Amino acid sequence: RFSYFCRASLDYMVKCGKQPDVLHLHNWETAIVGPLFWDIFVNQGLGGTKILFTCHGFNSQGIEQPDKLALCGLDPLKLHRPDRLQDNTNTQLVNILKGGIIYSNRVVIMSSIYPKHIIVHNLSHELEPTLNDHRDKLVIAPYGLNKSTWDPSTDYFLPENFNAENINGKAVCKVSLLQQLGLSEHSSSILVGCIIPEGCDLDEKRVKEVILNANQHDVQFIFLGTSERSVLNQTLESLREELKDDNLKLLPTYDEALLHLVFAGSDIILCQSFLDPTDEIPVRPSSSLVVIFSPLL
Repeated sequence: RFSYFCRASLDYMVKCGKQPDVLHLHNWETAIVGPLFWDIFVNQGLGGTKILFTCHGFNSQGIEQPDKLALCGLDPLKLHRPDRLQDNTNTQLVNILKGGIIYSNRVVIMSSIYPKHIIVHNLSHELEPTLNDHRDKLVIAPYGLNKSTWDPSTDYFLPENFNAENINGKAVCKVSLLQQLGLSEHSSSILVGCIIPEGCDLDEKRVKEVILNANQHDVQFIFLGTSERSVLNQTLESLREELKDDNLKLLPTYDEALLHLVFAGSDIILCQSFLDPTDEIPVRPSSSLVVIFSPLL
């Protein structure tokens, strides 16, 4: 199915006389465009076009029987080779993701916490030989948030900026956040922020357990949603009504300015994973911030 639409897209460009500077492919589902482009379409008016391939990881690779390549016009005998699409482990099969890497001019791997050598050697899912051969065109890029936007030393959403050398502004941000949400400004309280990302299902039972336990230790919680999904909003509203805790704020509505203040003013951030782009960039430049991976999400 994916190869059919990829082939149709290239046919459309040629028939309409389009000459894009760059074709952007993403993950294995569109990786077949690489071999199709260079083996079939490059001489049909697309000679000036380059291929950019981005992927979030290598765990899904699109492993197929070689004869399936013929369905979209490719030559299985030409491509079922170690230096082309032949899978590095199951050599009787072809690897579509591998083809995307080989046939692209640039490969961008989306990751903000792992350097290139770690990805190649430890997270490549048997693609290490291929990635090593094409290492010069590999680029590691952070997820799609601008680091400068979340840098507390320049963030214009904050009442006072701060950095690692001077963190006085963080206390100002915390007080501002507590005042804005109507929480107690008791200096000994620990403020925990939890950003609930798009597509995340909240474990209500675990949330209740954590909050009830935290009540014994003077901990304040802020749960801020980043989604317009009605189901998630209903869950937060239900928790807010049930718990009725003065040290708890459940905010289902997305608020960009408040999101910045939560990251800057919280003592601890609960996050699902560093692979979640909602949390990944903001927590990196924030000073004096404890990050905890949470099973709540």
